[in-house]
Amino acid sequence: MIVVKSIAAVELLDLPLSIKEQLVEQLLLPWDGQRDEAEKFWDEVSICLILIEPDDTDEALGDVDEDMETLLAYALDNPEFVIVLPHETDPHVVAVVFMLTMVVVATSLVRQVIKQGSLKP
Repeated sequence: MIVVKSIAAVELLDLPLSIKEQLVEQLLLPWDGQRDEAEKFWDEVSICLILIEPDDTDEALGDVDEDMETLLAYALDNPEFVIVLPHETDPHVVAVVFMLTMVVVATSLVRQVIKQGSLKP
């Protein structure tokens, strides 16, 4: 699991290039693509993006501090909307919640999360 607190840091994630490009595009939409305004807002409001990686296990995710565990559980259980970022071999899903936390999950993990009842299809 990786926690990112800026759009610039999103571009440094180890994700397929097309996924990163789509993700940044989605993140900039509320500001009509104005990166400076978006970065300023992220900084002022303390927005974070949580990347759940394919090799993250329930045990590893259970080792986070209590605040992060609560935030993560809330984001997965109560997404305001879910966006699929298509990719030919490794699509990702973004779940966005009102408290301005975004969780990015590899699609292979989404099936497992849905089976556990943590994310509604």
